[in-house]
Amino acid sequence: MSGLSSGDPVGAFDSNTTAAVTYVTEMQSADAHYSLIAVETDFGQTRTFLGVRAMSIDEAFTYTSTNFSTANTTSNRIIGPQLGAQGWAFAPGGRVEVIAKTSVAYNRIERNQGGIASIEDEATFLGEFGLEYILQPSSCLELSFGYSALGIINIGHAAYPNEQDVIYHMLSIGATLRR
Repeated sequence: MSGLSSGDPVGAFDSNTTAAVTYVTEMQSADAHYSLIAVETDFGQTRTFLGVRAMSIDEAFTYTSTNFSTANTTSNRIIGPQLGAQGWAFAPGGRVEVIAKTSVAYNRIERNQGGIASIEDEATFLGEFGLEYILQPSSCLELSFGYSALGIINIGHAAYPNEQDVIYHMLSIGATLRR
């Protein structure tokens, strides 16, 4: 039976009949940048930019079972310079945009794991890529449909005692009304 008893189905982790796990991540991000070089062609436009990015990533992890429970929280406060490039090309009914950003940033990690609080200062690397189709049904309305991926190296997690690497990815839908 490979070392597992019938009363311990997960291999000596916790002998329980019930367990509940919650994991919540909240992220806020803001950036400002200045265009360095812009090149326009008959097909579209590209530009490079330099700026600053600030992020807040908060996590809460709770595990409760018959014999054991723990509640951990982690806050990451990230700020640093950002370099990026953006390009767009005309497409039927609108345009296609591609954006890439990178940053090496300061990260203040505040943890509370099982009632033990700690603060760490780390260097964190961020890389982001986005692809978006922007439909223009009229001169004052834009509808956008896109996908973004954000990779972060060396970030604090609520479920793990050490820094980890993560990839957040998302679909986006938006509308812009101009007057």
